[in-house]
Amino acid sequence: MMKKQPLLRVVPLLLLLLFLLAACTPVPASWEDATYKSDATVGDGAVTVTVKVTAEEKTVTLTLKTDDTMLDKALLAAELVRGKEAQYGLMISHVNGIRADYDLDGGYYWKVLVNGETAPTGVSYIPVTEGTVYEFVRTNQW
Repeated sequence: MMKKQPLLRVVPLLLLLLFLLAACTPVPASWEDATYKSDATVGDGAVTVTVKVTAEEKTVTLTLKTDDTMLDKALLAAELVRGKEAQYGLMISHVNGIRADYDLDGGYYWKVLVNGETAPTGVSYIPVTEGTVYEFVRTNQW
């Protein structure tokens, strides 16, 4: 009669469970990867706006000077964001060098606010307007 080896059957399941838990654990924002770690002025255009970046309870305020008329173009030109073009415009994965990728970071994403209000559209459809404050908050809260 053969003895069952329950431990050998359980080990692969435990390893799979540990792998799945590690994959779902959110990655904290890394200010070590940030392009700007303190307030700064970026760009050299005729229109001046404010871009605030908040992650892990830290915020930097950037003064952006641009001639671009749409926010996505202004942010890309100043190298403040990275992402990919999607059906509804630019899907931002990095702001100021800090990643918030919904699929890779446990549901974290960049929430966009315009003058303190949640943006009604994505950055590809937000006009650049003199004096406006644009905020990017790394969050997993809806």
